[in-house]
Amino acid sequence: MEATRVIRFYESAEDYRVLSDGGYTLNVAKKVVGTSGRSSNIIWKTLPLTPRLEVSWKAKYALCWTVQCPTEGDAFSVLGTWQPCDFGESYDLSEDGLWQPSIIVGDQTHLNVGEVLFKYPDHSGGIHIVIGIMDAITKRYEAIYVDQAGILPGGSAKYQPNGNLDFWYEAKTSNDSLSSSAQTSVGHVDTSVRGATGKHEWWITLVTGTGRWEVSSTAPRTC
Repeated sequence: MEATRVIRFYESAEDYRVLSDGGYTLNVAKKVVGTSGRSSNIIWKTLPLTPRLEVSWKAKYALCWTVQCPTEGDAFSVLGTWQPCDFGESYDLSEDGLWQPSIIVGDQTHLNVGEVLFKYPDHSGGIHIVIGIMDAITKRYEAIYVDQAGILPGGSAKYQPNGNLDFWYEAKTSNDSLSSSAQTSVGHVDTSVRGATGKHEWWITLVTGTGRWEVSSTAPRTC
């Protein structure tokens, strides 16, 4: 059974007050090696600020597609159905926009799209492959990556999700004519290996005075 991976965010009373007064929310992004190299090009999770936050998932991946090419932070919709895909497996996108096993042998270290046969009506830019990961609580797939390159009929692709996550706090303000945002430094954690407890779990906090993230695989005394 695939182990659940967990990252737990916590803040001291003082740091929480600073973040709360600033109207910050927590963003989490997961990295995937795609056609343009390693990237986290969409926000996976946006969570309202509380003194303790938890994100959990299983390293179970799936393929989907869209015709949109969102910029970071933009909302978008997947248009296909999620196709569970293990490393080394290969699936074609049929002329009907449905996934089917491919006869094309895939790269054993990647999730593989053997061939795209589908063309979205009245759209010339090709389709964009979406990579999803399973939320440990809902057991549903959630988008973590959108290929920025549109794939035309006859095209193929491969993707390699990994255990690297980015996270940061962000505050957005707006009025009738102006919007702006403030962002903390970006923290990083590699969740691919087990921590000191023998589990895939980490505790993370931001020291607002220095802007430094502290990451530990053992629970602090305050948690």
